[in-house]
Amino acid sequence: MKYQKAEFTINCKNEDKPIVIDLVISIAGEAGFESFEDHLDKVVGYVQPHLLNTEMLTSEFQNFPISDVEISYELQSVADINWNLVWEESGFEPVYINKQCVVYDAKHTSQSQLIEDISIKIGIETQQAFGTGTHPTTQMMLKQILQLDLNGTNVLDCGCGTGVLGIAAAKKQAQKIIAYDIDEWSVNNTQHNACINNVSNIETFKADSAILSRIKIRFDLVLANINRNILLADMPTFSSVMKSDGTLVLSGFYKEDCALLLAKAESLALKATDYKYQDQWACFVFKKEKN
Repeated sequence: MKYQKAEFTINCKNEDKPIVIDLVISIAGEAGFESFEDHLDKVVGYVQPHLLNTEMLTSEFQNFPISDVEISYELQSVADINWNLVWEESGFEPVYINKQCVVYDAKHTSQSQLIEDISIKIGIETQQAFGTGTHPTTQMMLKQILQLDLNGTNVLDCGCGTGVLGIAAAKKQAQKIIAYDIDEWSVNNTQHNACINNVSNIETFKADSAILSRIKIRFDLVLANINRNILLADMPTFSSVMKSDGTLVLSGFYKEDCALLLAKAESLALKATDYKYQDQWACFVFKKEKN
């Protein structure tokens, strides 16, 4: 995938710097940036050019909520290489969720190395896709999946990444999982990880939410771990394909974004039934009100 690199230079009072850096990362994340490096006086972010919303970025920085702060940034192209290659080769430590589930690096860890009495074991081989269980949003999504009775249900995994959420749903006895992602790497990775986990009931599509207009299934559970702006844009579509009394689990956004998500949900007759946060990240569970 092609990326651009931005260096955000920050001038502010020293006592304000921690919160300013957090806000810069939050704003840049909403504008499409995917990963960040935090340095002493600047933040370095990486973004796919087609996902970058420069108008929003400029507007938010011009109307920054803290006074006496100056933020500037420069964009430059980055070589088209596999940015996750080194990380993939080094792997990640097993991530245990509620003593019920473990997500482990299938390239570097065997099941014999895991705690034996964990009921759900998910091996992941990453291929430039988000979702190994190490990120707080993935962990919160998995915790919600573990609490649900999914036996015989239809599940939608929006922005599937590595496929870890859909695989978890399958191991919770979901009947059918539809998964989509705009990134071909992610679609292929979901298919691969489903295979190595002996999961055969995940159907994948390289697409955005528009694909749902062609799918006639109605879903008991919709999972979406995506950035705030995409969630706000796609929530009406999610609601339209949910069964009456269906469940929507959302993450990928910051705590300060919750009011926007709640307002959008209320306009769609989606009632919040649970809310969790980990570090600066948040997760909502909504129920579709019965007709």
